[in-house]
Amino acid sequence: MKFFSPRSSDTISRLEPGFEETERRTPWTGVLLLIIMFIAGLFFGWRAVDDLSRVPSRPADLSYCSSRYGTYKTEYQPTSIRSPLSESASVYYGKYSSDEAPCNFNDLEQSHGIPDAMNQRRAVLEAIRNAPNTERQYYERARQRREELSSQYDLRLQERQAGVPSATPESLAFLQQQVAAADREEQRLSALLDQKILTERTQSNELKTLDDRLRAAYQPVFTEQQKRLRWYEFKVFLLQMLFVLPLFLLALKAYLRQLKKNSPYTIILTAIVGVMGVLVLRVLLMWFWDLFLARLIEVLWNWIQNFELLRSIVFYLGMVLSFSIFGGAVYYLQKRIFDPRRLAIRRFRSKQCPHCQTTLDVAGAYCPNCGYHVRTTCSQCGRERYIDLPYCPNCGQATPPSSS
Repeated sequence: MKFFSPRSSDTISRLEPGFEETERRTPWTGVLLLIIMFIAGLFFGWRAVDDLSRVPSRPADLSYCSSRYGTYKTEYQPTSIRSPLSESASVYYGKYSSDEAPCNFNDLEQSHGIPDAMNQRRAVLEAIRNAPNTERQYYERARQRREELSSQYDLRLQERQAGVPSATPESLAFLQQQVAAADREEQRLSALLDQKILTERTQSNELKTLDDRLRAAYQPVFTEQQKRLRWYEFKVFLLQMLFVLPLFLLALKAYLRQLKKNSPYTIILTAIVGVMGVLVLRVLLMWFWDLFLARLIEVLWNWIQNFELLRSIVFYLGMVLSFSIFGGAVYYLQKRIFDPRRLAIRRFRSKQCPHCQTTLDVAGAYCPNCGYHVRTTCSQCGRERYIDLPYCPNCGQATPPSSS
């Protein structure tokens, strides 16, 4: 394809013909030091960018009590007849009881009346937690006592009918009185238990009402707090960009200037540009990630999860995209390095044929291995010159190189 083929209009630097396998301009010691410099610079630069977030005044956080009304609903479990609060409900009511740490409300919560509503909620919880919970036990004991006495009375009555001497009328009357007294006690405790259950239901409804009130009161608080945090993050972003972007641009400018001169110190600026480039990308990505990318990716991923085929297609496209990005980068690098005109310059330096790399006799006009035409007549002075080199070695005049 023409898109991938080298264009004759491309400018090829004769001073920088590309990577040469036999020439290392930086010793391994220098490369190792540059790697250490890159790692150290990235580490300290990363910490410096992080510390910049402490410069602007961060808005006061909401109290930990706000987490109950932000992302989840409080579950309520109804109380059944003839039973006090269930075990799970008791655990719930006791979770935020009076012995918990007090909430440190910020100014937004205070301006929306959150502390007063939270104190009312705490008082209800404290009343639930401190209320005696023995009515059920007393009622069960009275019921068992009444059942035992009733069983004894029925047994003694059967004995009386069978003519057992110990089953006297006096003993039957005494047991009947005890059964009646036990039944009255059971009814009394049943009424107390019903009253206890009614009180708990009233407190549960009151607690639910308070939670609904707090949930509604927290909605504008969450909105205003979100605006504060976004403004704080924007100020941090501007401060970080003012810290890293000018240094990145200065380093990039110096790098391009040294690269144009084919300076041996370009590799130092390469490491510096790499460090500053990573920091710039980090600031940009973190800003856009907090701004909308995280939510956008979450929404898209949740949507993709509902379609199995679409999810497979996304993974497949990710594989193709990775091939395109990394494979394309290597292809571009190889294309630049192994451009035929760059190869010709490098191989002439090693006295090799530009076509097959056979060692040449500098006096010969053709390659003895492949027949490649190496020398021709200069159009300026009429003497022989190398075809693939830009200047005539005799007159010094520039001639257009061969496009082969």
